[in-house]
Amino acid sequence: QGLKELVGERPKWLLNFAFAAADEVASFLNGIPGVVEVSAAGSLRRGREMVESLDFVVSGTDPEDVASAFTRAPFVQRVVVGEVSTAVKTKWEIQANLLAVRPEQFASALQYLTGSWAHNKCLQGIARKRGWKLDKYGVDLGKRIVTPKSEEDLYQLLEMRYIPPELREGQGEIEAALAGNLPVLVDIGDIKGDLHVHSNWSDGANTLEEIALAARQMGYSYLAITDHSRSLRVARGLDEERLRRQRLEIESINRMFDDFQLLAGIEVDILPDGSLDFDDDILEEMDVVIASIHSGFKQDRDTLTSRIIAAIRNEHVDIIGHPSGRLLGRRGSYQIDMERVLDAAAETGTALEINASPDRLDLNDHYIRLGKERGVRFSINTDAHGRHSLADMRYGVLTARRGWAEKEDIINTMPLSELRKWLQKKSR
Repeated sequence: QGLKELVGERPKWLLNFAFAAADEVASFLNGIPGVVEVSAAGSLRRGREMVESLDFVVSGTDPEDVASAFTRAPFVQRVVVGEVSTAVKTKWEIQANLLAVRPEQFASALQYLTGSWAHNKCLQGIARKRGWKLDKYGVDLGKRIVTPKSEEDLYQLLEMRYIPPELREGQGEIEAALAGNLPVLVDIGDIKGDLHVHSNWSDGANTLEEIALAARQMGYSYLAITDHSRSLRVARGLDEERLRRQRLEIESINRMFDDFQLLAGIEVDILPDGSLDFDDDILEEMDVVIASIHSGFKQDRDTLTSRIIAAIRNEHVDIIGHPSGRLLGRRGSYQIDMERVLDAAAETGTALEINASPDRLDLNDHYIRLGKERGVRFSINTDAHGRHSLADMRYGVLTARRGWAEKEDIINTMPLSELRKWLQKKSR
């Protein structure tokens, strides 16, 4: 779908659209005769929340032939720049840029084109202090040019640990790599389940059983059904009676599996007066409680902040959903003091959501890193309203990695038994 956000005259694209387009471009590039390696680069490889263009590095036996074939791809509308460094406007309106190099130059070209500019400037400064020159074709040591076989080798040549692409923003990652203090970033394979999913009991598209089967097929051990609460009538929010009936159906479905469990949850509204949409005795019955704001976005900063902090301090609230409320390309964050929110979450042990929906990615990477420094725990969730959207988890993990998050920072990397203990501890 890909929403476009105009910033000046430069369009930006959501990650789901950008990755879908990039996959099609990469598939074409891999089919060109003589191509050895293909990789996305630039802001897409770094996982930035929105991207302006698609960047690719390709190695081949004849780079000029590869670049020429690229300009004739069926998705190309017009060529912007020709020869070995090539840019085209695609049928999807997004620009695609190609750097074609010889096979031995691939690692240097990939590191260079991945960026960011600030990251590369720091690396080049380190190289200059040694009398070297670092560019997209290799490392000029003065008497000879070295072409590292991998990015790992390139960073090792500069006497530092390999820096994952998501961290390459010139925000302390080089200093951490030189000191051997880089985080071991959370990985998609660490995720054991999804704790924010909607079913057709509210505004989702699928039945509980369909969702359970899809999650189990993804290799998850658990998934929380967190339909909307009663005040969100437009989303067919559940009242107490329907919530209890849903729980009975969840218990019935769970008897189908010995390696997977649905958790009975709720996404309870934080109402404009700061109260929650259900009383504590109802929330106490739930396996997982997410509290979110869905109304009163235009209240003042102190009021909005106080609403969220009141929910954080409720002993039955486990997670704050999409904390800033932004919708990329459509709506900015509402006015809240996020640092006060982070402090309250750290104090109470309440998790903050990293909403993986590509039009949210909320919290953003900046606040994830600030939260991690405070000891805040996070939950990477899809907020899926259909089973196919469970695959959006990849975007949440990318965002978490950009925030320097590690496995132990994310509650849904825990096995179910540990997660249940954490949830019980939070509720005491």
